[in-house]
Amino acid sequence: MHPIAKALEALFEKHSWRYEKRDENYYDFTFNCDVNRFNLYALIGTYVNTLSIYVHMPFQVPATRMTEIAELISRINYNMTLGNYELDFHDGEILFKVSQSFSLHEPHPDEIMILLDCALTMAQTYFPTFGAVLYGGRSVTEAVQHG
Repeated sequence: MHPIAKALEALFEKHSWRYEKRDENYYDFTFNCDVNRFNLYALIGTYVNTLSIYVHMPFQVPATRMTEIAELISRINYNMTLGNYELDFHDGEILFKVSQSFSLHEPHPDEIMILLDCALTMAQTYFPTFGAVLYGGRSVTEAVQHG
């Protein structure tokens, strides 16, 4: 088993979190947070020893709003130091992604917890911002300024 997979599974086991292992390097899991229930997946890049954690934001962006949401994501990402939002222009899916390289050492479950915490914190933080633009009638500028 890959060392990143061992650390990830150890974290899941430590907290009794349910997960589904899709293959050697792909895990699905879900978290209930203050603002929403989030579906996540973890992807291990074995060639470069990286772990990426993705949070599916529960919004489907219609084709007519792609440019607007792309601007919102760009404005959100501008000052972000760890992780970033992504928009799939094919299906309107919004993801938050955070990654770390473990090329020089084997990961400890606590390091993975930091990545997971970052991903969930950013999803919760910007959930209302996406909702304000998509459903609340706020402009991108207003939503970013007021959170």
